[in-house]
Formats: sequence, structure tokens, C-alpha cells
Amino acid sequence: MRRGCISLGEIRCDACKRLVPTAERYLITDEEVDENGKKTVRYCMKCCQEKGFVGYRQEKDEKVLTFFPPDEKPDMAKPVEKTEETEKKEQIIP
Repeated sequence: MRRGCISLGEIRCDACKRLVPTAERYLITDEEVDENGKKTVRYCMKCCQEKGFVGYRQEKDEKVLTFFPPDEKPDMAKPVEKTEETEKKEQIIP
């Protein structure tokens, strides 16, 4: 799972060993080490671009740099399916 984060200045990139400056974005992802488990890895923006973990997506009238793959959208961007229960709630709430 990919998690985009903002550095507080105490994060080191596991690929290039560079200290990620305060307020710069970085990526945390879980990589499989062996059949026994996963290892949490942190990448700076430069390493993310080299590894293909980051890309641009068209959002409304601008291009946005995102950690999500081009065909994947975050859960919060998915439209909520209307059911009978949600329609009833909408009718009750003015």
C-alpha cells in the first residue's frame, strides 16, 4: 500500500540515504522481503520518480503530482452509490 506523507525533517530516504527536508513530500510503501513478511520503505520524490511511483494526473484545470497509479483513484474520490437508505436520509435532512 502506498502512503504519501509530508516530512517533518527527520525522515531519511531508504534508496539514496538523503535526509528529506521539512515540508517535502515522500512515499511510504510496503515491499515484500521474503515469504515471511514485508518491509516498510521510505522514498524521497526524486527516487519515487526514478522508480515510477509518482506521476501527473489531470484534475479539473491543472496537472497534479500524485502517488496513485494512473488508473487508480483514491477511495475518497469514488462517488457514493445511492441506495434506498441514503435516499431516505437525504429526504429527512433539510
